Amino acid sequence: MNVLSSICRAGSPSRPNEDASGSAGNAVWVIDGATGISPAPLIAGEGQTDASWLAGELNEVLARHALSFGPDLRGLLLAAQEDIGRAFRTGARVDYSDKADLPCCAVTILHVAEDCVRFAGISDTSVIVAGDGFVDGWAGDPLHHQADRDMVMRWQVLREEAGETNFSALLERIRPMIREQRRATNRKGTFGVFDPVSDISGHVVEKAWPAGVIDTALLMTDGFAALEQDYRLYDRSGLVNAARACGLEALYGELRAFEEGDAEAITTTAYK
Repeated sequence: MNVLSSICRAGSPSRPNEDASGSAGNAVWVIDGATGISPAPLIAGEGQTDASWLAGELNEVLARHALSFGPDLRGLLLAAQEDIGRAFRTGARVDYSDKADLPCCAVTILHVAEDCVRFAGISDTSVIVAGDGFVDGWAGDPLHHQADRDMVMRWQVLREEAGETNFSALLERIRPMIREQRRATNRKGTFGVFDPVSDISGHVVEKAWPAGVIDTALLMTDGFAALEQDYRLYDRSGLVNAARACGLEALYGELRAFEEGDAEAITTTAYK
């Protein structure tokens, strides 16, 4: 396995990077931290948020354990959560009894062996695998995508009812709904997220493909995957081909240009 290109940028220049990516041996991963909604940080240190703390911790733990777990990606994720859970329970400075306040993230891991390419993921990070005449992947938890669509519908209703288009004002109006969604995660019948304390075992998704049909894999946060999943600027094959031909920097620039042209999220919410 060769990592051909990687890009990981903060969503806002005013905040630390709440995403991470890494590799070790024949494993590669991407982590997408969920921006916290706790009234006060639970564990973040100077220059951190709870989400950036979790993304950084998970990145380091995966790098430490990936070689020993090899293709056992479910085992790797569960072991990583045990390590992070201990660190969180020891380091948390304030009460975390309200699940909505817990730091959480999405994560996708890919392992490449001679005979098989294996994937494991939780939440809404995604992967596209492709080869000659072949394309497949995982687009994230369908229940998570449905929750996102529900949020967008609520967003649009508030916009129409209140005549409000300011992004920040609308975000404050739907914050209680976001908190309710966070409280419901990792329960039966709801979408899963990686957090330090919940039982995530039933929400880890796994998939495998014969190694001979794949020559390229593209791992993405939901923000980057929006090029295909939400904004329909590419289909799966087209996004992989563009990544090969133009590089991730060019695709990132295209994504930012599209979103900056819709600063109040009027068009992009319609796509979702």
